[in-house]
Amino acid sequence: MGYILRGVVLLWAVLCIFGGGFYLLFPKLKVWDNDFIQRNEAFQAVFSGNEVSLKEFIVKGGDVNTRSVLGLTPLHAACATGQIGKAMMLLRAGAQIDRRNWFGASPLSMAAMRGQYKLIEALFKGSTEYSSNGDNSNSDSNSNYSYYLSPNQRGWYGEGALHWALSSSPSSPSPSSSASQPITNSNSNSIRLATLKALVKAGADPLLRNYIGKFMKET
Repeated sequence: MGYILRGVVLLWAVLCIFGGGFYLLFPKLKVWDNDFIQRNEAFQAVFSGNEVSLKEFIVKGGDVNTRSVLGLTPLHAACATGQIGKAMMLLRAGAQIDRRNWFGASPLSMAAMRGQYKLIEALFKGSTEYSSNGDNSNSDSNSNYSYYLSPNQRGWYGEGALHWALSSSPSSPSPSSSASQPITNSNSNSIRLATLKALVKAGADPLLRNYIGKFMKET
């Protein structure tokens, strides 16, 4: 039985690592996930144009750690889209910053993959690691929440945030740019560079290997 379980886990890993083969076996999962997100109140509050609906959702006791079909949480969505205010609001309400989706991506991983360097900077300024070092310029002294965020947090396959930042191109504008500005090769590269700098400044290890021995530059 143990060998069968190991085989299933190995197959899962191979499918996830090589070219999205997971969706070849379960093509409807992404459709179901999108359908869930469109109907779920927490995700709709994150994607809405202001913070009022999210605040209302939290005040009435909504689950800020709800998961989509593929394991995404509202905090994943806020980080991927660079919404600093909503991300901090979710964290104050108890959202788990280290919760991964079924592919091993944390909210930090999603922010790195989408080039949301302003949000990454805000997340690290608000973490207990930075607060304990005296850098609490972005913390809320009236709140009783705290979280710890490691810049070398690993995914299921040992990949750090730097691996995620290099493995995908930014697919939406950075919060510092105009929302109508299209992503081009030149500003995509500048966003990626700013993301890498933000992660290294926070202490991310450029020499971190994933579990198959690859450095970030080899991903």
